[in-house]
Amino acid sequence: MPGPTPDGFYDLSFGDDDFLITPGLLAGLPRGLRALDGNDTIQGSQVAEIVNGNLGNDYLFGAGGDDFLQGGKGQDVLMGDDGNDLLNGNIGEDLIYAGIGNDTVRGGKDSDLLMAEDGDDVLIGDFGADLLTGGAGSDLFILRTDTVLIEGEKSADLILDFNKFSDRIGITGGLTEANVVIRQQDLPIAEALNNPLLAGLGLSVEFIVEIFELLTGVDVDPNRDGIISGTAIEINGGTPLGFVVNALPTDVQGHIFSVPDV
Repeated sequence: MPGPTPDGFYDLSFGDDDFLITPGLLAGLPRGLRALDGNDTIQGSQVAEIVNGNLGNDYLFGAGGDDFLQGGKGQDVLMGDDGNDLLNGNIGEDLIYAGIGNDTVRGGKDSDLLMAEDGDDVLIGDFGADLLTGGAGSDLFILRTDTVLIEGEKSADLILDFNKFSDRIGITGGLTEANVVIRQQDLPIAEALNNPLLAGLGLSVEFIVEIFELLTGVDVDPNRDGIISGTAIEINGGTPLGFVVNALPTDVQGHIFSVPDV
């Protein structure tokens, strides 16, 4: 039966749960709600909560409050909504939408789509080739050098809506802007958007571009020539670290900083 556990969780069942968290339900449970197995749909309340989808393809909705949502293993959809939320897709190809607030969004393992909205957000793709959209506000996009050294170009992230007037790009591994190569580059759309979440839709590249604009507000191919233009950021003699869409090298220069390992 669902309910509190001695180790501080509120566990659901091993099946497919559709669960609404009522305010105060998780009070006194420091490890929050754990969904266990199954493809679960969990709706949070207007107070801060910790929710772990665990196994299965889950839908987690934070609602109000400063929530901590973890997808667990599987292809998950995480929506933070209002509040300063911490969202982590964990393992699997995840769709993560932070909503309004100063949020921290992590993809975890595999290739994910990370989207924030209003607020000063931090977006970290982690492993896999991730797509990062910060939305309005002063956002920090963090590119991890360690994942690139492990996975190569399969872990290079695309920054989709970099704003040279407000946003920054952080790189880990003790590197600074002086340690990277910044150069203009054109990429075929099919290569740039080679993300399993999009590829799995079985749609044409042109239709994916249209859907992508609806989802993120970013037109990645304004010329409709099948090419995405932007700025590549590389380390170690040409290893791709990230790609900033619709940006010139002069837009990116001076906005890259060293950040602690995450």
